[in-house]
Amino acid sequence: MTRNVKQPRSIEFNLVSNAQDSIIRAVGLLAWKEIANDGSRMKQAIMSIAHGVELLMKERLRRAEPALVWEDIDKYPKLDARTVTVEKAIHRLRHICGVNITDEDDRLLKSLRNTRNAIEHFDSAAAS
Repeated sequence: MTRNVKQPRSIEFNLVSNAQDSIIRAVGLLAWKEIANDGSRMKQAIMSIAHGVELLMKERLRRAEPALVWEDIDKYPKLDARTVTVEKAIHRLRHICGVNITDEDDRLLKSLRNTRNAIEHFDSAAAS
């Protein structure tokens, strides 16, 4: 007996579609309150928007030169190598890609990263 079993579809993604997913998720969390707890919603929204913004910066680097996405460009394109930090992405975007990132944009990006890091890596009760 033969069964008609559908083969699983491969998951296809890229930096832009991943960024869009994260940003849409952040907007949805803020607009539709699918999570009742305001603290949890804000935490998830901040993490999602930070993720989306970071991926958009990496996409801009990739468009200039794919190796720029990797922390150590000599390791491009190894998937087990680290990609750039937000700080390094900003530096490369400004100094290699010629992207105009204002000081205010720089402060906002770093503030978003710091807030995301505080959520992911620290105990807010211990920091009080």
